Amino acid sequence: MKKSGSQKLTVVISASAAVIVLTVLLISAFMQSERDRYTVISIGKNSETSENTTVVPVVPVESEVTMSTTVTTVPLCTSAASTEQTTCVSTDTVPVETFLFLDINNASAAELAALPGIGDTLAERIVQYREGCGRFLNIEQITGVNGIGNGIFNDIREHIYVVDPIYPDPVPDEAPAAEVLPQPEVEEEADQPIYPVDLNTAGIDELMTLPGVDSSMAENIIKLRDEIGGFKNTYELLLVEGMSREHAAELTDYTVVNEQPAVQ
Repeated sequence: MKKSGSQKLTVVISASAAVIVLTVLLISAFMQSERDRYTVISIGKNSETSENTTVVPVVPVESEVTMSTTVTTVPLCTSAASTEQTTCVSTDTVPVETFLFLDINNASAAELAALPGIGDTLAERIVQYREGCGRFLNIEQITGVNGIGNGIFNDIREHIYVVDPIYPDPVPDEAPAAEVLPQPEVEEEADQPIYPVDLNTAGIDELMTLPGVDSSMAENIIKLRDEIGGFKNTYELLLVEGMSREHAAELTDYTVVNEQPAVQ
């Protein structure tokens, strides 16, 4: 009976020990899972102790960086409760790609120098040009800066802007000048006689336009006209001194008698 009671006691003790071991294992697993959820950052104390240690839950944060150059990460530390030791893991500086978008009327020379292909020298020229003209009216005007051609402008045009840009009104295309065609040369015609000539009103110059009539013959015609009080018909030319029958016949085709001469 005593031996049987001793065996029962041994079984009870073994079962209790098993329960204790199982409990310890469960607690250890729970602590390990909780430790994975937290980051310990040691602030201002010896890392070998756990004094003044702040426990912060690790939460992933997503952020958009638009105008920064680099982001430096803070070392992450974990603390082991059993050994009271803190282990820190430091990461390197992480570069962040930057997209520049500058107002060229307000950007400083240092900011402008960061544009592709600009640098310090061209940045200073941009500022001087801007101060000289007052402001850039549009981004295309930056090509007026000495040293900035179409190549550089194409590289930076997506990175610059002007508030309320102004563009001049387009100049209408001038109509091409009308082609001046050469004009044919017109020879000046000599004064052509007007026929028929009125024998009673014609002067010496007009009578001299008649075929074969010179100044002397013209004077004889006027002399006869005055003597007879005016021609009644063209055949009276036969009475002119020095006039032949043939010449008088020819002149009848070029002369008329319309008016009587004024009485002297």
